[in-house]
Parts: sequence; structure tokens; C-alpha cells
Amino acid sequence: MNRYNFECSSLSEKENVVNTLREYGVCKIDNFLSGQILDDLTKEVKNSLEDSSEGSYAFGKVQILRKSNCYPPVINKVFLSKEMLEVAQNYMSHPNLNNELFITHDYKHDNGLARNGYLHFDRTFTFKFLIYLSDVDENCGPFSIVPRSHLKGKELRNKTTNDEYEDKKNRIFLDYPELDYTEEDIVPVLGGAGDLIIFDTDVFHMGGVVKEGFERLLIRGHTR
Repeated sequence: MNRYNFECSSLSEKENVVNTLREYGVCKIDNFLSGQILDDLTKEVKNSLEDSSEGSYAFGKVQILRKSNCYPPVINKVFLSKEMLEVAQNYMSHPNLNNELFITHDYKHDNGLARNGYLHFDRTFTFKFLIYLSDVDENCGPFSIVPRSHLKGKELRNKTTNDEYEDKKNRIFLDYPELDYTEEDIVPVLGGAGDLIIFDTDVFHMGGVVKEGFERLLIRGHTR
């Protein structure tokens, strides 16, 4: 896929997954879901999006689910699984596994960039499990990262601890040009429906713009 090897074969191999995350800030598992469970998860996700209006999200539709309100059964099975919990527990202390889920269906291409469309680290540390529910190539605005940047991201985030949330500087090209990162450092994470991407949000990352005639459907769990 690229010059970095941040792919693992299975979520159940938690030691390998966690070691990969510690090295790169990201881990990708191809074909994490397939067959009936992928179909059932996609159906639940699309049903959840039916309650969302286009006006609430400039790039298509978005829906936020919270664990406190109980997840639909297939979403619950996938995102509150023992395997995800064990990986989160081994990577961070006392995780509240996937306490929020974000569903996004991007298909609008002409509304500029959201804040997360710029290369950044999250202003609040979060551990995320992202599953593509549509095939994602270069035309679909793939999730993209700078591998191994999570240690620098953590250092920069810690320097903003006492700043008001909106004042926390976290966009790499705009706020930290002295670091000399370029577009060539960014690796798009392409994949098929059912692929899982796990990442530490201190890693420099971004979402891309979906080109006209293409789409990106995904569900992303936030663990804090």
C-alpha cells in the first residue's frame, strides 16, 4: 500500500496491533468485516442516517450516536467487542470504549474544507476505530496520515494544555510551519468496505474532499 507497514492481519492479535500503533500511530486491518455482518452493519448505519438532514453537515449527512443511549444491536456488537476493548486497554489507561460513534456519508464536493480537512492532531486526545463502509480510493477523500508523527503531536498537544479549547493550535501547515512537513509526507489510507483503521489522534491526520460523482461512507468510534 505504501512504504510504511502499519497493516495487521487481525484485531485479535492485540500485541501486534498495539505495537504497530505505538510505532506508527495507526494500524489498518483489511477485511475486518465481510459478508453478512458487514451488510447488517451497513444497513444499521444507513438507517441511522435517515434521521439526519443534509443541512446539518456541509459534505453530506452525519449522525452521532452515544453509548449512554444504547447502540443498535449490530453496531453494539462490533464497537463494544471484547477485541476492541482489549486493544484500547493495552494502548491507554481505563478507556471508556467507543462512548461516541460518528457516522458520515460524504458525497458533496464543492463546500470547501472543514477544519478536519487540514492536516492536524486532535485538540482533545482520542483513540479511534474507523470502519470504511464503502470502497475508498483517491477520489473518495480517503483518511490520510503522517505515520510516526504521533509523538510530536503529543508533545505539541501537551503544550496547549492551559489554552482555551478554541485557542489550541493544532493545524500543522498553518500553526507549525517551522516543522517543515509537506504534502509528500501525507499517506492516504485507501481501502475497501469492511476495512478497519485504528489510530491515536496525536498522529497528524486529515480527511479529504470527495470528488464529484464519488462518495465515502464510514462509522468511527471515539474512545477517551
